[in-house]
Amino acid sequence: MVSRSANRPLNPAALLAQAFRHQAAGLAALSPDEQRELDVLLATAVAAVDAQTRPRVLAFVERLRAGTEADVSSDDESAGLLKSGLLQLTSAQLARLQELAARAIHAGSART
Repeated sequence: MVSRSANRPLNPAALLAQAFRHQAAGLAALSPDEQRELDVLLATAVAAVDAQTRPRVLAFVERLRAGTEADVSSDDESAGLLKSGLLQLTSAQLARLQELAARAIHAGSART
């Protein structure tokens, strides 16, 4: 992923929004089972977030998936909370999520 836009660094939330946009565009490159696996891994990460902040992170992920980049690009706190959930995945889970997301992002980047 490009970490700059218009010669300025992207903040974490804006970078996530860009990644989710490319991932959504490339999901067809994954099999239906792989798409479900990606969803389960992301849901597992969200579930690992503190129960009090989980609704906020879930809403953030839903905005990412909806492609409403303007709504998420300034939400670095939620991006950090999501990152903390992702880091609680096992190394095998995180590696698999990264593999699936990377394939979808690569395919999506080629289409956009």
